[in-house]
Order: sequence, then C-alpha cells, then structure tokens
Amino acid sequence: MSSLVLAQQPKAHHTLAEDTLLLRDGWALQSSCKVEQKGDVVSTARFRPQGWHAVSVPTTVFSALVKHKVYADPDFGMNLRSAPGVTYPIGANFSNIPMQPDSPYIVPWWYRKEFLIPANYKGKALWLNFHGINYKANIWLNGKQIANSDDVAGAWRTYEFNITGAAKPGATNVLAVQVFSPTD
Repeated sequence: MSSLVLAQQPKAHHTLAEDTLLLRDGWALQSSCKVEQKGDVVSTARFRPQGWHAVSVPTTVFSALVKHKVYADPDFGMNLRSAPGVTYPIGANFSNIPMQPDSPYIVPWWYRKEFLIPANYKGKALWLNFHGINYKANIWLNGKQIANSDDVAGAWRTYEFNITGAAKPGATNVLAVQVFSPTD
C-alpha cells in the first residue's frame, strides 16, 4: 500500500499544505488468518490489535515482513526461494501461476491506522487519497465501509474518497484497509 493523504479538498485542488494530513507512519499490519473480526470492527477504537507488525506506508506486505525479519533479505543469495509461497519454477513468470494453498498471501491482509483529525476540520468536506493500492482492497473508516474490492482494483492505482460522513473531526479515527492479491 502506498502513502495516504487526508485533505479538505479533492486532490485536484489541494497541495501538501496546512489542509493536509499525511498518514504514512503508525500503521499496523496483520494477516486475516489471525484476525477473526470483520472491517466494521477492525476499523473501530474498541478493536485492539495484538501482535500486529508496525509499518509505514508505502510498503507491500512482503517488504514489511522482510523489514521485521520474518523473512530473510530476498536480495541476498537464494533467500527469496526460502520465503513461504515461493514455490514456482525459477525464471517463471509467477504472476501467471496460481498461488499455492500454503502461501501466506493467498488470504487478505489488514493495514490499520489510528489518527486524529483536527477539530478545525469540522464542517468541511474531507477527502482520503490513496497514492497506490496493490492490488484490491476493502476500506473502512470508523466502522463504515467507504469502498470495496469491486471499486478498488489494480496495480498501484490511486484512489480518492469523500469521507466527510464517516470522519470524526476532533477525535481519533480508525482506518482499516483489507488488501487482496490479484488472484483473489
């Protein structure tokens, strides 16, 4: 997932100025295999992520797990071949090969972020801009689904959502993004 911007205007009209919050740091990442709850719960303050990986965006799930030393550096020797889910033949175009059932990426993964929207944003239109999601996603803010994987699909595409109705200026907000592979 790439970086996010919360702005008071659509991206065609805003600049990275005082009307913009960058939501790059302070994210949590976890496999849906370890999360029983759905997005309407994961995106609320009552949900407590336990054992999640602290990440900054932009990052892919695999890159975040390498950074957390879950997997060895894939750029060294044959380390990439030892990562789970990397069972395709060497030299094969793996994007055209179905994922193996034991791949950790065959299931969705969650990105979650808690952040404060300043009180002075109250009464203004608020826009959430994604600067790239890979590959599909369901998106929730404060327990409300604002987008689904039918609308959010494609490699590193950008997206913009009016979140005025779901946002809580002057309070902590919780954003949950459930990402899916292209084969899902």
